[in-house]
Amino acid sequence: TSLRKGMLRLLKGASEMGDVKFVVDGQDFFAHRHILRVRSAALYELVDAVGGDSRPSAIPISNVGKDEFTVLLRYVYANETPKWSTNESDGPCPRAVLEIADKFGCTGLKLVAEAELADNHIAAETAADLILLADC
Repeated sequence: TSLRKGMLRLLKGASEMGDVKFVVDGQDFFAHRHILRVRSAALYELVDAVGGDSRPSAIPISNVGKDEFTVLLRYVYANETPKWSTNESDGPCPRAVLEIADKFGCTGLKLVAEAELADNHIAAETAADLILLADC
């Protein structure tokens, strides 16, 4: 839809017009505090804790991959769901996205990742890991 495309353009232009900078695995990600305030309370709380209403310095995000953080921001801005990969080096994998969605309280993205895991990633060799993940 045009709203989704517009929100993704806004995210893409955040390096110039954004007022928030996250650093994930050495890469800068820019965003807009007002979008985060409405769409991701957990990310906004990080921004608020560091800088309040002033432009904060870079906010480090640890234990999160660049691909997964990109997925999170694209979901926050435009409800965009990822194209899944079974190999983490080829893009976001549902397990990692589930973990970041849970970490940042993004329920909708968490449900999408859970559905992908349940539909396409349950096998004898992954069942024990998925049970442990569900127990967290």
